[in-house]
Amino acid sequence: MRGERRAHLVWQADVPAGEEVWYLVLAGNPAAELPQYASDLRVGGEGFGLDVENDHFRARLSRQTGQLERLTYRRAHGLELFAGGEGHGEPPHIDWAHDYLAGDRFNKFRVTNWEACPNYEVVRGPLCVTVRRWGVPHSPLHPAISASDMLVDLTYTFYAGAPYFTKHGRMQTIQDFSLNYLRDDEWVFSDYCFDELLWMGEDGVVREGPVAPEAAEQMWGVGFYNHASRDAIFALHLEHRLDGPSAAPDGGGRVAAVPAEQRAVLRHADGPMMSYVPHGHVWSRWALRGTPRLLAGDTLWQRNAYLVEPFPEGAGGALIEGWRARFLAPLAVTAAAGGLPEAPPAGAAAAGALARTGEGPESRETKAALWAALRTVRDEMFYLADANVVDMGYVYDLRLQGETVQAVMTMPQRGRPLHMFIGQHMKRSLEETPGVRSAVIDLTWDPPWTPDRMSDAGLEAMRLDLARPRT
Repeated sequence: MRGERRAHLVWQADVPAGEEVWYLVLAGNPAAELPQYASDLRVGGEGFGLDVENDHFRARLSRQTGQLERLTYRRAHGLELFAGGEGHGEPPHIDWAHDYLAGDRFNKFRVTNWEACPNYEVVRGPLCVTVRRWGVPHSPLHPAISASDMLVDLTYTFYAGAPYFTKHGRMQTIQDFSLNYLRDDEWVFSDYCFDELLWMGEDGVVREGPVAPEAAEQMWGVGFYNHASRDAIFALHLEHRLDGPSAAPDGGGRVAAVPAEQRAVLRHADGPMMSYVPHGHVWSRWALRGTPRLLAGDTLWQRNAYLVEPFPEGAGGALIEGWRARFLAPLAVTAAAGGLPEAPPAGAAAAGALARTGEGPESRETKAALWAALRTVRDEMFYLADANVVDMGYVYDLRLQGETVQAVMTMPQRGRPLHMFIGQHMKRSLEETPGVRSAVIDLTWDPPWTPDRMSDAGLEAMRLDLARPRT
């Protein structure tokens, strides 16, 4: 019995405001190959410790925690944003969130105290890269003092061709507890590379200079820029909400037992400063303060976008406001209702071809023979099972160009790095297929192999549960 399969589709779209564009999505071609895009997105490193760059910036993620460590602009003089100094004995990052203070202001629990990232998921593609990390923040005295009060889940997403990246955050209370304050967006920049403060209030208008006192509790954007270079960074706080028992509108249930002065009140406040000794420029959103008591199930959500475009004189505010409008009103994607648009007139010529070399009808029989050949190659670590490389999900791609075949493969885990033990058998089987002169076997660890790549036959061969959801 085949489980349900789902996929996330990502493609580049350029649609004028208020207009409609049709995209035709085709599936089910057995000769299909992995997509190839002309993309400026380049990724280096392994696991969550990546260097991600496009034509606008280069981002370096900490090899210890996965936190954003450095950001280098690709313009002119190559401004590099970093946090110097020794901090509090933690590795310095420009993104210091998320953390909270608890125990009568005794202990600060931070994701930047992780010795190693507890859990992570990385998806690398030609159009975007996502790095998700989650776990319980650690005390400076971990594990002697360890709290399982709150789960923090953070995702960075970097895009091809975009002068911004995004961060989605979730802080979920696991059990009832009291804290002193909580910060969910804190950034530090050493070297004093900016000379003006930027901020955005509830009205969505960008302003320069100190934050107006009446706007201090409703900050929806903050940043800095330099008058001479016009370099800038601006954080757009697109979503910020508290869900769960403490946010119940009637205050009933468990919330009623919490004294009014201890009930959680989410604040959209920020504290940007041009100079914070001993760090430099800083902004810090204290989302909860005043010793609130959180209840199990309370969840604080955030969605932020960080712009690194220049701040042009006389037009910088409008530029940022335009980005905010686009983020808050993204393209609406819906499946076609009532069929496809009207077909082109008879005799109209099509521009180009949908199928690439190796994907068209002329390659279908050869492709089928190549996949059949690979099904004869087994992972010999499994002695009696039919653990062939296709049904085990080891083969990521199979490309055919003339008489040359390229296969992209992986291994289930890095404890088995000598892939050519299997790869040489793959190469031999492919080259024995009629019409093939040579075969090239390439290894990739990205994306990491998971059991979801196994076919139903592979699951059955490994005696794994066929009824579990397949995503």
